[in-house]
Amino acid sequence: MTTATQHSAPSVSRPGADSNNVLNALRPDSAVSDDQQASLDQLRDLQLPDPIGFWPPAPGWWLLALILIALMLWSGWRLLSRMRRNRYRHYALAELQRLDQSEPQRWLQQLNQLLRRTALVAYPHQPIAALSGQAWLDFLYHSSRLDGFQQPLGRTLAEGPYRSHADIDTAGLTDLAQQWIKRHRHTLPPTPSAESQPC
Repeated sequence: MTTATQHSAPSVSRPGADSNNVLNALRPDSAVSDDQQASLDQLRDLQLPDPIGFWPPAPGWWLLALILIALMLWSGWRLLSRMRRNRYRHYALAELQRLDQSEPQRWLQQLNQLLRRTALVAYPHQPIAALSGQAWLDFLYHSSRLDGFQQPLGRTLAEGPYRSHADIDTAGLTDLAQQWIKRHRHTLPPTPSAESQPC
């Protein structure tokens, strides 16, 4: 008697079955658990921080602005003070150009007077009016360090009344006076005689 032994045939998966299962799981209508759905609902777009605005500026910028304003005001005040302090120079230069050179002796006298008046404004506490001769030339030299006042050209200012018209160089003296008006300092340096005096 022949006994038929039946063996259960192994299940063979068809090609593509696994990929179909994966695709089914990814379909929108596939079953999603409540916890997963709740987690998905909580997802939101990333919130970027608001851009930093220009106003109001940081305290450091306020401090910098105050410093710049203070420097501008100080510079303006210094410039205005300097212009006011040197205004007399412009007046003296303008008057120098108006002096009549047709009479050299008279012109030399007017030039000396102009230099003295200018010196009185620049050095109100100095005995300018009492200076004459070599002392006047020394003052003009020490206040400007212009060598012309120690040369024959400058000595004409002190010796002019005793010279002839032909010896008066009006062009050279005009240039020397113009340089003195522009370059004389407000503070007189100590003269050699004052430095040699004992304390």
